[in-house]
Amino acid sequence: MNQMRVEVSGLDVPRFRAAWQTTLDAHEVLRSGFVSHLEQSLQVVLRNVSMPFVELDARAQSGEWIDDWANADRQQGFDLARGPLLRLAVLRTGEQTHQLIYTSHHILMDGWSSSRLLGEVLQRYSGQTLSRQVSRYRDYIEWLQRQDAALSERFWTGQLAELDEPTRLVQAFKASGSEQGHGDYLQLIDADGTRQLNEFAREQ
Repeated sequence: MNQMRVEVSGLDVPRFRAAWQTTLDAHEVLRSGFVSHLEQSLQVVLRNVSMPFVELDARAQSGEWIDDWANADRQQGFDLARGPLLRLAVLRTGEQTHQLIYTSHHILMDGWSSSRLLGEVLQRYSGQTLSRQVSRYRDYIEWLQRQDAALSERFWTGQLAELDEPTRLVQAFKASGSEQGHGDYLQLIDADGTRQLNEFAREQ
């Protein structure tokens, strides 16, 4: 389970929601669920689906209340068989400020893909036209199924032949029994950093 929280100011909520919906409509993987059938995992793509979107007025609530709300949202999880496996909450924290809480299942995408997704949403939000053709996830899966599994196995067996022992990262970091498998990271970005991020998103 992945969750990202961002404080923003001056957000046009309807426009932001529309940018997310358009992005959801453009990518099959974002409208997908995953089911098991005859010991096979199958991707089920929903033709039409609304972006799960919650808008709350949290101006009278404490930061602790918002933290608890976000934790409960993360712990709610997802039913893999029922897409989409992502959701967005916009909590109003002031007259011009909001906290965005974006929660998604890690089965959908890795961190690099998540940053690309958010960049695309920001492009749509700012009114930019996306110039590149959107590739389909099904095209990748079809390509993957055409690959020679035995050839791939021989290649990686050769690449890893010199490996003497497994990487023991799990044992390298001590964890207490009270940890829940997630953590918080706070990064404050000043106006110049925000400008640079916007420029970077436009270039992607």
